[in-house]
Amino acid sequence: MDGTRGARLALLSAVLAISLTGFPGNPPGEDVFAKAAGTSHDWWPRYKQIAGQLRARFPREFTGSERAEDGSGVWFGFRGVVPREAVAMAKTLPVRVTFTGDLGYTEEELAAARDIVHKAVLAQPDTVNAASTYDVKTGTVRTWVETTIPPSATAERAAKVARINAISTPGPPGIRIEAALVGRIEINPQGGTSAAISR
Repeated sequence: MDGTRGARLALLSAVLAISLTGFPGNPPGEDVFAKAAGTSHDWWPRYKQIAGQLRARFPREFTGSERAEDGSGVWFGFRGVVPREAVAMAKTLPVRVTFTGDLGYTEEELAAARDIVHKAVLAQPDTVNAASTYDVKTGTVRTWVETTIPPSATAERAAKVARINAISTPGPPGIRIEAALVGRIEINPQGGTSAAISR
């Protein structure tokens, strides 16, 4: 998903720096520079358009996108090699654009894993409520769980977290699960995450 965070207004650089990882002919960390004009957030609708186009054009490869918290750049991730078409499209943005390839998972796979984990958690008899989301950058499914297990039962609570983290999903091995037991569900997913879902 787009993963928006409330970005404060700031002057943006007139130089577009594209860091390529997993792109043919460019070793990890190599930067390619292209001049681009613009010192406002007028590029934001264009970024959302590009993200949507990449998601539609490469559904089996696109991992997701994320805008920097301060609005100074954006990130795009891909399961395998970064498509040249994606790089060409990104050159229209007047901010730093970072690409990461070879992540080993797609956004669709992360969403499917999130749903499986969420349903499995809600099915556990000692679960009161849950909220689950995923992070496109790290390939992590995160779930916050309200439970009937009292805080004093530390061993039992640790065992529940371990059970959740061991839930089997049909996705690639790069996807992992992180569970946390909370007193009350108050989740506001930000960054490279999907919207949380709860009972």
